[in-house]
Amino acid sequence: MSNVYGTGWAAKYAIGYAPENVMYYEGKETWGGSTWDNVALFDDHGYPLQSLMMYKGFLTGYESAENTASTVTPKLAALYGADQSSLKAENQLQVGQDLTLTNYLDGAVSKYLNGVKGTKISEASLKALYAGLTDGLKSDQFKDEAGNNYHYEYWLEGNTSAEKLANFLKANEGATYGSPITVNYTATLVKDEKVIEKASSTVEATATTVWGLDNVTIDSPMTVGQKLSAEDTALIEKAAAQYLTGEKGAEISADNFAKIAEAVNAGITSSKEYQVKFTAATSVYHYVYYLDGT
Repeated sequence: MSNVYGTGWAAKYAIGYAPENVMYYEGKETWGGSTWDNVALFDDHGYPLQSLMMYKGFLTGYESAENTASTVTPKLAALYGADQSSLKAENQLQVGQDLTLTNYLDGAVSKYLNGVKGTKISEASLKALYAGLTDGLKSDQFKDEAGNNYHYEYWLEGNTSAEKLANFLKANEGATYGSPITVNYTATLVKDEKVIEKASSTVEATATTVWGLDNVTIDSPMTVGQKLSAEDTALIEKAAAQYLTGEKGAEISADNFAKIAEAVNAGITSSKEYQVKFTAATSVYHYVYYLDGT
């Protein structure tokens, strides 16, 4: 049929034009399309591909796979530190309970929580999620019945970075998109000698390199050495707010500096827009800020 009506990838008349290994397999004729059509229907191990579903779709209608997002649930794996007996009930913790934590996951990695419902989350995606987790969190300070000050410190379960990653992967082995992702933390109850005062650091940003002005003329373009406007600086502070806030006078950790860099390098869009009129249309431009990596 393929030689008469031209169906399939090639007819026998392609002999002499197409390579022998295309037209024959183990001495047998392969023209007519079936061999090459199969490339789009089966993988190189013979397993069917999703493309086969199109035939069912022709008959019954095709439904696209449902995308969904998994949630992340912090749980208490172990409890250490001071005795809880003097604490008010609302401040006591129990091993195995869900924890109400803030700022424990970098928003930049939330994309790895999205996928086709029911599909297994790859180890690479789980590792990317783990890289966005915050270790060494501190709760707000609270008082016990006698007026003493306490706070909790939360650490990812494990003694080393490698062990913490292994525990995270084990806790989520076989997890699929749509099912919750578990993050196990340990909590240490710490008695404070003084009231902990929290503070937020401010940002001062300067343009060290300016790109993207080739063949475009705008009013008041940025120049090297220029400080960013108060509005744009506020946007940077907002993007990195959770890593700029902590105990007043305490050193900002290397991990928080790394998270600040990640937040800024995601790209901070300037608040000001520039309209440029061309012959046929008007285009709108804006700056996007990143950390200078030079």
